[in-house]
Amino acid sequence: MNLAAWLDRAARADSRRVAIFHGERAWARYGELAERAARLAGGLRGRAQLAAGDRVAIFMKNCPEYLEALYATWWAGLVAVPVNAKLHRKELAFIVEDSGAKLVVEEPAQLDELRNAEAAPLARAQPTDLAWLFYTSGTTGRPKGAMLSFRNLAQMTFSYFTDVDDVPREGRLLHAAPLSHGSGLYNFTHLARAAAQVVPESGGFDASEVFALLKAHGDVSFFAAPTMVKRLVAEGGNPRGLRTLVYGGGPMYASDLHDATKALGDRLAQIYGQGESPMTITALSKFHHADRSHPRHAQRLASVGLPHSVVEATIRDEDVLMPPDVDRSYNGRPTVLVKLDGRWRIEDLG
Repeated sequence: MNLAAWLDRAARADSRRVAIFHGERAWARYGELAERAARLAGGLRGRAQLAAGDRVAIFMKNCPEYLEALYATWWAGLVAVPVNAKLHRKELAFIVEDSGAKLVVEEPAQLDELRNAEAAPLARAQPTDLAWLFYTSGTTGRPKGAMLSFRNLAQMTFSYFTDVDDVPREGRLLHAAPLSHGSGLYNFTHLARAAAQVVPESGGFDASEVFALLKAHGDVSFFAAPTMVKRLVAEGGNPRGLRTLVYGGGPMYASDLHDATKALGDRLAQIYGQGESPMTITALSKFHHADRSHPRHAQRLASVGLPHSVVEATIRDEDVLMPPDVDRSYNGRPTVLVKLDGRWRIEDLG
């Protein structure tokens, strides 16, 4: 169940389709991207002498090579450890040590040095194999690496199609937020459909650049934090070309959501998730945002939405019986109890 197989599948189906745009320019077609990933995988296993299950930390700002590095890591049977490029080097050092990463990729030039003349075969993987070590923000202590299996990531992707939005074949996924977090996790939604992904030339978020890319590409979806949504509204650009803006990662105030809907139209969807259950605890779709006839529409907009179809979510406190196999060391604070991939996880809401 190696999700790099989705890249291989797309390349075999139509190698000429554009897989990644850098700004408005086509950077790689699916056939080219699969070949680059396979050759880089050969270099990771050969030149870098990495063995199956070894961890590769990726510490780069957004660029097309970031996606190439992710796919090559999985193609080679390795584990990706994406790290926010804005972190201090001491924080990077902690994550590298804690994860046991054998290699840190910090710039695209390193990939040129690692590419092997001989392409590696696509590694086989079990659904429960570790694919992505997602490091939490560390708000209550040091960051912890949430262990995401290929099944976790596949279920997250399928749930997007069911609970958030569809992805048309000619759709585009814009990476205006860091690829190390939510935006990168959503790469699978467009990879699975052999649609294209767009990496801004700035390597980050610039409101005027986003509106220019919406106009250039059309049918664009992307993930944004509420602060980014506010900056888009303040920019006042034309939202034509925007399909879906998924917001999350922080509170969206009712007044800001009202302003965003007025400026961008009924194109907003909300998700809530955490490192252990990425992007996949609750969602409020575009339909729910636009359903103004619902008697509790205002309350819905102030909520975090409905549980995703692939999880079981409940709000629990110390007076409610917990499943017997769950760690109860939550100190009586309100929690959300999430079941994903057959395992219960407690997340503190206090």
